Amino acid sequence: MGSYWIGAVVNSVMAWFTVYLALISVVALSITLMALKQTLSGYSLDDWRDGELSNFCNWTGVACDPSNQSVIALNLQNKAIFGSLPLNFPTFTHLTTPNLSSNSITGPIPFSAFASCSALAFLSLDHNNLTGTLPLSLSNCTALKILDLSVNELTGPVPSSLSKLSNLQQLNLRENNFTSPIPQSLSNCTNLVLLDLCFNYAINGTISTGLGLLTRLQNLCLSGNHLTGLLSATVISNLTQLRIVKVGHNGMSGAIPSWLGQMPFLEQMWMGGSRYEGSIPPSIGNISSLTLLATYGNSLTGNIPKSLGQLSRLTALSISRNFLTGSLPPELGNLTDLQLERVSVNSLSGSIPIDFGRLKSLQQFEAWNNNFSGRIPAELSNCSALGLLRLQGNQLSGAIPPQLGRLSFLAELRLEQNQLSGTIPESLSNCTNLQELSLGYNLLQGTIPPSIASLRNIVRSFSMPHNQLKGKIPAEIEGMISVTVIDLAGNYLGGEIPESLGNCVQLLQLNSQAINLVVKFHKLWARLLL
Repeated sequence: MGSYWIGAVVNSVMAWFTVYLALISVVALSITLMALKQTLSGYSLDDWRDGELSNFCNWTGVACDPSNQSVIALNLQNKAIFGSLPLNFPTFTHLTTPNLSSNSITGPIPFSAFASCSALAFLSLDHNNLTGTLPLSLSNCTALKILDLSVNELTGPVPSSLSKLSNLQQLNLRENNFTSPIPQSLSNCTNLVLLDLCFNYAINGTISTGLGLLTRLQNLCLSGNHLTGLLSATVISNLTQLRIVKVGHNGMSGAIPSWLGQMPFLEQMWMGGSRYEGSIPPSIGNISSLTLLATYGNSLTGNIPKSLGQLSRLTALSISRNFLTGSLPPELGNLTDLQLERVSVNSLSGSIPIDFGRLKSLQQFEAWNNNFSGRIPAELSNCSALGLLRLQGNQLSGAIPPQLGRLSFLAELRLEQNQLSGTIPESLSNCTNLQELSLGYNLLQGTIPPSIASLRNIVRSFSMPHNQLKGKIPAEIEGMISVTVIDLAGNYLGGEIPESLGNCVQLLQLNSQAINLVVKFHKLWARLLL
């Protein structure tokens, strides 16, 4: 009987002691959270109060394990929080997912933040204003799978000690101020799926050969740095799981490798703004999964391969600012998912293929500053999604197709510096979303249609200088209440400049020199001359 009472007393004491420890733990955690609030501020933390320490699991952004009330997550993303992280950063033994991204937190990441991080699997401090170097203690977080410190002001080298994070799947350090070469030791992070070091601007050297060991890598972003050398087959060609490759805006050179055509899952290839030379390999047309090809701003030569017309999933083609020659392949008209096509500032010639009329998804077509000739295809009016058409600086001739008036989404039409003739189609007045209309330096005749002069959404420029236009400036031009530039110089316009132009309250520049134009001083000139 005595042993029964002894056992009961022991159980009672143990139960009381368990409650006591739990109470101690709750108080400790609440004090720990309050320590964090001492250096961070924001209306979202208003319910973090001393008077409610026992309810910390109900505080904004705090998630607890219901079995022991330990803090397992802090989700304070985009909560308008400012201040700095405390130098004596509180430790949360069971914390797995702290997310303080998209706030205004400043100062360094304290070394103590990772003194006890064995459970940490996800760390997101991106889109803040953090400074200083990455603490070496971060390598203690061996369970870490996702590390996102992007869009801050962090400095110093990318620590080679990150190689200890063997479970890491995503490493995002883009848009900081990291320096030095990419650590060779990152090759130990063999579970990496995403490696993003884009736009640090001071990461230099060549692409580490060790990256070729990251065979699970799907997203590699190295653009916007000072990397040099070649796109090595020993690095990239081993990464057969790659979906996205961004290596543009560096000092990298050499030819675009033909072996890229053997990457079976590649969806986006960004190589613009570098020093690549040679021709675009026809083998690129074999990448059936490709949705984006950007090789603008290099020194590429030769023709545009017809094989690009095989890229049935392609939505964006940007090959401007090179030295490409030859014609636009009609096969590009097969790219029915294409939304953006930029071939400007090359030495391309020939006509614009009527096959482009099949590009029903096309939203932007830029082919300016080339040597294109012939007529503007009326078939472009079938590109019903077209919002931007830039064909200026070519040798296009013939009339402006009146069918372009069907393009109800057209916001910018630039056809200046060609050899276009005929009259300005009145049907362009149906393009009620036009914000810029530029037809200067052509051979256009006739009058300015009043219906076009009253397009209310033109906010940038209404420009038709140096043509052979005649007649009066339509009084309806007062409808362009937000236009900033009107340029009608070098025509044969007559009559008075309408006083109604004074209603164009945003007008900053008016060029109207013409042979028979009568200028009367009124309120408009008083405003423009101020």
